[in-house]
Amino acid sequence: GSVLIVGLNVLLNRKTRDGTSHKAIATVCGKVGDCIRDMLDNGTADPTELNNTCAELDSVMRDRLNTMFFTESRDRRALETRTALQNLGNSVCEGGNPPELLRDLESLMDLVESFENGGSEASEVSKGIDAILSQHDCGYPVLSSLRLLQSSLTEKPGGTVESLRGTIRNDVSTDSIGFTFATRMALLFTFCTFIWQYYGLEHAEWMLYSIVALVQPYTDSSWRKAAMRMAGTLA
Repeated sequence: GSVLIVGLNVLLNRKTRDGTSHKAIATVCGKVGDCIRDMLDNGTADPTELNNTCAELDSVMRDRLNTMFFTESRDRRALETRTALQNLGNSVCEGGNPPELLRDLESLMDLVESFENGGSEASEVSKGIDAILSQHDCGYPVLSSLRLLQSSLTEKPGGTVESLRGTIRNDVSTDSIGFTFATRMALLFTFCTFIWQYYGLEHAEWMLYSIVALVQPYTDSSWRKAAMRMAGTLA
């Protein structure tokens, strides 16, 4: 039963976590696109909104990365993508880029956003970046941003077996939020069930219900849930 709980939690939390990262990066893409359009329309652009959005994402993800027990490789890749997009957006706002390059960058941002929303493949983004670099004489800030973006989004080559190995390596480890959350749930369920059966308690299922209600993927969320539950009980 505990093994089943671990497996189910890893699978269920994997998709949720991936979706959150993709949506955040897609939002950053939209902000970069806004900067590009402002430059095309007005000849000037303010990167403040872009930088604020990146700072919010950076703060949330770095809090997770500082606690290695709750880290995933997908978090690191998302930070690299965020860095590349922010650098690109600031390079655009500094000016000096020809309109033709800006229009191609605008199309690239639409392609990256489509990729993050599941509408295109990483290989398409990589080809789009190669096309821009071959057609334009990009300055170093734009060039380095595009190469970092390409590196962070490009899928690693490999067949089904290698992909499966990568999935297992990322998800079945102490750096995986899904695995650590599932393991904690399984251990708590096992411990409470042991106490329940060993002492022959009646209506002890409330312990399991409490675990489901209180235990969250991140410990700070669990503490907040516990505080809210205690406040509700005392009230």
